[in-house]
Amino acid sequence: KLPKDLLQEHFNLLARENGRHCMVKLVGYMDERALHRERWVGSVVNSAIPLRFINGVEDPISGLHMAARFEELVPNPDVIKLSGIGHYPQNEAPEDVLRAAISFWQSNNVIE
Repeated sequence: KLPKDLLQEHFNLLARENGRHCMVKLVGYMDERALHRERWVGSVVNSAIPLRFINGVEDPISGLHMAARFEELVPNPDVIKLSGIGHYPQNEAPEDVLRAAISFWQSNNVIE
């Protein structure tokens, strides 16, 4: 659950410069997902660079089932499953996401 002030800030960003009118265009992602599935999934499965999937397992759209699919398809999968977290882990558990990202970057010599 997000605090009201953070929710208000999200809405303000969404509404900025008539942004709410662009929302309907985002549903086009569903068609794009089907059209480009093989290429998009292939780029993750065959990635030459290390990947980490940080996942809010309570997300009904791309939660635990998405993490399981990632683990099934990706060789040597690196998945961080955040219990009790939904679709926006960066908002719901920013410290956990940052900690997972920093440890990944450090283990891959991206940062010290």
